[in-house]
This record gives sequence, structure tokens and C-alpha cells, in this order.
Amino acid sequence: MGIPIKAPIVHEDVAKTQYRANNCAAVILDIVSVLCVLLLPLLVGFSMGRFWETHSTFSAGATATFTGKAMARAVATDGTEYLWATSERLKQALESDERAMRPFYSHFADDRNRDGRPDVHTFSFVIPLRTAAPIARFELLPAFNYSFFTDVLDVDMESAPLVALSADVPTVGAVLVGDGKLKFAQTRPLSASLWTRYDIVYKRSYLDDVRDTSDISNLAAYARRYNARNETTPVEEIVAFQSTDTSRYGPSILHGVADAPTCGVELTIRVPPARVDYRPSFGEALKHGWVQYFCIAYVFYWAFGHIKGFAVTQALVDTIAEVRGRR
Repeated sequence: MGIPIKAPIVHEDVAKTQYRANNCAAVILDIVSVLCVLLLPLLVGFSMGRFWETHSTFSAGATATFTGKAMARAVATDGTEYLWATSERLKQALESDERAMRPFYSHFADDRNRDGRPDVHTFSFVIPLRTAAPIARFELLPAFNYSFFTDVLDVDMESAPLVALSADVPTVGAVLVGDGKLKFAQTRPLSASLWTRYDIVYKRSYLDDVRDTSDISNLAAYARRYNARNETTPVEEIVAFQSTDTSRYGPSILHGVADAPTCGVELTIRVPPARVDYRPSFGEALKHGWVQYFCIAYVFYWAFGHIKGFAVTQALVDTIAEVRGRR
């Protein structure tokens, strides 16, 4: 004895009356309405844009910690070159080099916005001059440990931006002042995939490759290698000017070089929040996409439900009416 197979229910009204398909037309109407409810929201969502996120951005508070490694190069108006580095190996090499610069140097990190992370780094130099020619150009390449950690992705890397300051009218005894922002930059969007990590790459400092004093003379070469990376932190929006006010250095620093010509440099590097472009993971794209899909699909579900109900109750398609609870 076979099991009876009932025709599918294609509509049910508020009076609990069920309408079963009596021919292919009713079944086709039911299938078409279901497909429209499922597929049309995708078409509408993609046509409206930003339905499935393939690119997004976020801002994160970045931490930039000075590692104590730095190199500097200064050029006077007469072409005299001054070289300086914090590496012990290079310090020994510079002892016998006439280009050695022996400045009074200090670095100060400050947390201006009180968020627990240093956001302002100030580098100060007082450079004793070997000749009467003032400093016309000053280049500094400091090394930072730059990082930020978010729910989307983590970045932890070594940063070595080159900062160059030039004086319009170089003057002996003047202070060359510079102010810039250490910004996070990238050549292509990062990936928020679980299988991609940005806290284990770029952990090696470029300053470790310096072997002799001739490398300090070509800091631009290191800058080109550094800028070839995908993630960098260039110092941008630099404002530079000269000041004849040397009182900021205090008498203790100037003591002992009062009879020698000097030039000062004060560079302030600010650390703004990092703005990151990235490709969302599948889970993140789905999290935002399904909400839009559901909202659009509900409208089509309501519309096609009424269209199908009208076609069935007005006998535009052949169906069999059954009242629930009766046979």
C-alpha cells in the first residue's frame, strides 16, 4: 500500500484556509515567488553598492616608542659634512673621521593626550661647528617601534623614517625647528584574514645594516629601501623654520661651547592615530551583508506573498481549498 502524496500548499490566508496546487501553474507560481524572494535581494543589494564589503577603513591609537637607535647628517653652507650615530660600532668608527659630529643631544617623549602612549617625541641637537659656515640641511633617521592592536588586526613593526630639514637663510647660532606627524602609510590594503599577521614582519631595523661611516652619508638610500615596504611611517606635514631664540636649550647645555660657533636643531614628531585601509574577512563581510539582505528580502517576501495570495484567492491559478481542521 503506497503512501499518499499531497500537493504542496501554495497559500494560506488568515482564516486558516490552505490552498493546495492543483496543476503545474500553481507550483510554478510558488517556486518563482520563492526564488524571487531569495535572489532579488542580492540583485538589489549589489546594485545599491557596499552590499558585500571588499574594502574598509578604521582608525586606531598607535604607539611609537623610540628605540634609541638613530643616525644624523648635517651639511653646512660651505659643503662641510657632519655625521652622527648612536651605534657603538659607528661611534668608534667616527672617532677617526673628521666628519664626526659631536652634538649635545637629547630626546624626550611626552604623553600629551594622557592615553598612556607617548604621542610627541622631541629631538634636540646643539651642533658645534668646525668652520664659520652655518648648517643649511639636517637629516635625521630615528628608529621607532610602531604598533597598534585592534579587534580587526594587529600591527607591530620597526619604523625608520627619514626627516630632512632645510634652512632658508642659514645663520650661525640659530635654531632649525621642525614639526611633523608620524603617519601610518601603506601601498596596498591589509588583510583581516586570520591567516595573515602583521606583528611578525618588518621586525628588523634597517639601522642594523649600517657597517661604516660612508653609509651615514647616504641616508636617502636607506629611506628608499624603507619606503619600498608595504607598511611604512613617513613623517609628513613638516613645518620647518629658523629661530634665533636659543634660550630653550639652557645655559648647562651651551656651557663649554660658548666660544665656538654652534647651530641648534629641534625636531618634534607627533604620533596621530593610524588610519588603516584593509580587506575585511569573510566573517566580517557576512556580518554586515546579511542584515542588508534580510531587510531587502523581507520587503520582497511581503510583496510576493500578497501577489501570490491575490492570484490564488481570485482563482487565477487552479488550486484546491482546504480549511485547517476539516477533512
